[in-house]
Parts: sequence; C-alpha cells; structure tokens
Amino acid sequence: MREAFKNVKRNRGAAGIDKVSVQMFEAPINKIPDENLDALMRNLKTRGKFMPKPLRRVVIPKDKENMYWVRERLAPLPPRYREGVDSSYWLFP
Repeated sequence: MREAFKNVKRNRGAAGIDKVSVQMFEAPINKIPDENLDALMRNLKTRGKFMPKPLRRVVIPKDKENMYWVRERLAPLPPRYREGVDSSYWLFP
C-alpha cells in the first residue's frame, strides 16, 4: 500500500472526485505520519472490501508526432531482453 502511494505521489496524481489531493491525503491531521494511509489499510483489513468512488476522467490531448509508440520504446532493447517476446506482436522484424 505504501509503495502504491509512492507511485501515485511520484506521478503527481491529481485530486479525485472527493477533491482530496495527494498533499492533503499525505498531511497528518493529528501530527501522526501516514495517518490517512494507516487508516485506509485498517479499514481494508477490518471490512474486507473497499468501494472506491468513481474516477474523474480527464482527457489529455496528445501530439501524435511526439508520442512514443511501443515499437520505439522496445526497439532499443538489447537482444537478451527480447527473448520470449511472441513474434506475433510484430515488435521485432
């Protein structure tokens, strides 16, 4: 859970539908570090399930000429990393 939160924080996750930003969630209410994260983990353990609120969809316009495609990201990989890649993916000629 802490690792997941680090990823959200690193990716600068925006505030959700509840308007709680990463900084707000991270700020200790009672001067206890990780208070909200610990409360969420306790809640998951005791209730056994979690019903998330709907996600807020945000469309980010992309310039197609500057986007990296899978082929461009994978092509520079050394051959040892290419082993096991199914040729039907057409990534490597």
